[in-house]
Amino acid sequence: TKVGTVYMANGSYFLNDLTKRTLSELAEKLNASGTKSILVYGHTDNRGGVNNTLLSQNRAKAVARYLRPLLNSKKISIGWFASRKPVVTGKSEAELALNRRVEIYAK
Repeated sequence: TKVGTVYMANGSYFLNDLTKRTLSELAEKLNASGTKSILVYGHTDNRGGVNNTLLSQNRAKAVARYLRPLLNSKKISIGWFASRKPVVTGKSEAELALNRRVEIYAK
């Protein structure tokens, strides 16, 4: 079950304050639930100029690294899809921004 999505700046895997706050709130909810494991998937938009596979991997790792100490011994697995699983297919900046994300699932 998808429990959250955080968005990243173009070409970045930096977690800003809003992202950290969102992840902390999500961790509280997950700790209060019966969830045993968490899946974290990194995504990019389809622009070139960077290695999208590596960028999506780094996004997933950054989120997992932040969540790990906040989650009470829950297993965290990561995956990355680069630009292969867009949520929108448009070319506008707003549409591209929706694809630069990390999705968090509870299992």
